[in-house]
Amino acid sequence: MEKRSNINFVNVAMFALIFLFVAVSKINSISSILIVITIIPMVLLTMGSDIKFSGFILVLACVEAYIISGAEYALLVTFVYLIPAFISGIVFLSDEYIDRNGVKYKIKVRKNGNDFRFISIKALLLSMIFFVIGSMIYIVSVKYLLNIDIIKELRMVLNDTLQNVSEVYKNNLKPSDYEKIVSSGTLDILKDTSTVVLVLCFSRSLIFSLVSYFICIKLYSCFYSEKTMCVPVESIYFPGRPVSVLFYSILLMFLIDYSYPSLGVSTMIGGYIIIMNMLFFMEGVSIIIYAVKNWKKIKSRVNILIFAFLVIFLGIVPGISILGMFDNSFDLRKRWNLTM
Repeated sequence: MEKRSNINFVNVAMFALIFLFVAVSKINSISSILIVITIIPMVLLTMGSDIKFSGFILVLACVEAYIISGAEYALLVTFVYLIPAFISGIVFLSDEYIDRNGVKYKIKVRKNGNDFRFISIKALLLSMIFFVIGSMIYIVSVKYLLNIDIIKELRMVLNDTLQNVSEVYKNNLKPSDYEKIVSSGTLDILKDTSTVVLVLCFSRSLIFSLVSYFICIKLYSCFYSEKTMCVPVESIYFPGRPVSVLFYSILLMFLIDYSYPSLGVSTMIGGYIIIMNMLFFMEGVSIIIYAVKNWKKIKSRVNILIFAFLVIFLGIVPGISILGMFDNSFDLRKRWNLTM
């Protein structure tokens, strides 16, 4: 009975926080960050209460957003934040492992004498996909329902910004250096609004899914009776063969663009590569953290020259991304542990 009353209290607290954040976030630009934090109580409420109750709270919060600031704010709150968070909570609780015989079961991990329900990295990827879809639905809905073209507005802002940046570079750099920047295609990628929108949507969705996965799952164990755990940061390893998928999908996109140039597939390639690099960057950071934490055990088996070459000569972000690709292809942690 006491546990049940504690759970009810936590659910009421999550419900109150959702309504508070939705209301307060419209006061000024500083408080607007609270709408992002709304993801946390929404995920926790979905995981810790009946799905009908959490769905009802979601609807009430969307109505509240409409009353406070109109249809655009309501669509933003609904599709970008609350619905993806709601679905993420469902995904986390229903995460299952399927063996080669098609049998489904939930994984339990014993830690410090307690049993924890393990929520896999697959749930993180699904959460990210739902946040991306929610952002896309928001962009489309405000365009056709409210006649607000976010992409067009972004294009105008980008053009003005890039024109100013280009003038600054042109006036302050040597002509040869300026030509290198132009020939690299960086400015062209930024001018391509579709690529920028795609990258921005994915970046934001990645951040939201990371918050949902790493923060909410740990908070759920603190506030509710059931113990849950996520993949440790130093153990992030994306399933499947994303490196092969990246290679073959880019090849396919080039073939489609060559065969049907009118489709404009080439404009998507740059954004797609950037998005995949973000995932590999995450895995690269993970393998670095793993190496640092276990350095005494694995230092004789780690080729530090490869780390140095990738990070120093290729740059921090590209180098770490390529390191993540290496880890995904060769499973460096497994190799280091096998030779211990």
